[in-house]
Amino acid sequence: MRSIYCLYIIVICLLVSCKTTEIVLNKYEDEIEDEKPILELPAYLFKLRKPLKLHIYNMGLDTLPENISQVKNLQGLELTGGRVSYLSESFGQLKKMKSLGLSDSRIKKLPKSFNQLKNLEELSLRGSSLDSLSFATICKLKKLKGLYLEYLEKLPTCIIELPKLKRLAVKGFDLAITSSKSVLWELINLESLSIYSERDLEQLPEELGQLQNLKRLNLMNNSLKELPKSLWTLTNLEFLYLENNEFDNSITVALKNINKLKKLKDFRIGDFRPSIPVRKLPESIGELVNLEKLELNRTQLTNLPQSISDLKKLKQLFLSYNRLTTLPDLSSLKNLEKLSVYGNKLTKLPDLSSLVQLEYLSISHNPIDTILGLEYLEDLKVLSINHTKIDTLPRTTLKKLQNLEKLYIDTHQKHDFKKEYNWKELLPNCEIRVVSRKY
Repeated sequence: MRSIYCLYIIVICLLVSCKTTEIVLNKYEDEIEDEKPILELPAYLFKLRKPLKLHIYNMGLDTLPENISQVKNLQGLELTGGRVSYLSESFGQLKKMKSLGLSDSRIKKLPKSFNQLKNLEELSLRGSSLDSLSFATICKLKKLKGLYLEYLEKLPTCIIELPKLKRLAVKGFDLAITSSKSVLWELINLESLSIYSERDLEQLPEELGQLQNLKRLNLMNNSLKELPKSLWTLTNLEFLYLENNEFDNSITVALKNINKLKKLKDFRIGDFRPSIPVRKLPESIGELVNLEKLELNRTQLTNLPQSISDLKKLKQLFLSYNRLTTLPDLSSLKNLEKLSVYGNKLTKLPDLSSLVQLEYLSISHNPIDTILGLEYLEDLKVLSINHTKIDTLPRTTLKKLQNLEKLYIDTHQKHDFKKEYNWKELLPNCEIRVVSRKY
């Protein structure tokens, strides 16, 4: 009979230089419903002398293993795929704990001993709805740097007493948490803020601008109609995520201020629902000289500004599901590693021969019939050309793409290509994926 769980040791620290042992306990997929959850941890864990990080997946736990508090060197615990509803008082014995993540948890009250975890720096309780007494306990953890909470009725005022708190994420909350009078805007030391309202949040107050130390702002998956003007004063921002909101036509005007965020490295805006009406990017986007990733999927863009070629540090450019008919010269984007123009109206591409670091290229669902410079993209690993007008690729070009791992074509192309190519000979390490024309 197979064991109740399988064990993967990610890092076994046999060398003096290795500081931490990471261990994964993961149930076999076909045993998830058949076996009882693990009740005790294996005995060898208690013999490990070096700091331990433990990941428990797919165990279906309602409670943590009874003997977990005896693992005195435990510094990190991540539980996924369980429904833990409470923590025992003995949990406070894990005084070396620095990181705790309980996904899918159902905890409503923390044990009194929880405030003994004086070294805790990261706490994530996804799925839990804590009472006020539990928040008072959390606020006593003065070394806390990162906090992820869900289903809050209000943000406790004591949170401002956490002097080292740098990262905060809240999900599924009462809208009072983001009101202009919320204590949230007093957390001026925050460097990362994520707000997921589950579609209820339509606006943010101008008090957002008080968080001048923010480097990362994630506003994905809300119902924002517009952005507060104070957003553009957050000049330390490096990551700004605005996907899946409900912006109106004012977003095009608002984005004219994006050049004020000179430190931006990653900017994303778009939607998986009806496209948001960005339509046009300002020329000033070219002033974001530190930008490394630009994601503009489903934004109704009809063209890109010429200044896009000034983004010399850009590594990833995603422009899928727009209305683009042409692209500007991209030859100066020599650091580009990923480019997607999937689902536009492009009839041709600019010469790509200078993009020699490109590893991913998707031009599918465009009436394109050729790719200029393809033979120079020798680092290319993924090429997607299905649902285009390309019905042949030069044999000499294919021989140069020996790093190609995946090539996406459609059933029509397969018929044409099959006549001419011996794929195993030309690209022996490449997987040819055929996509149906009905797709």
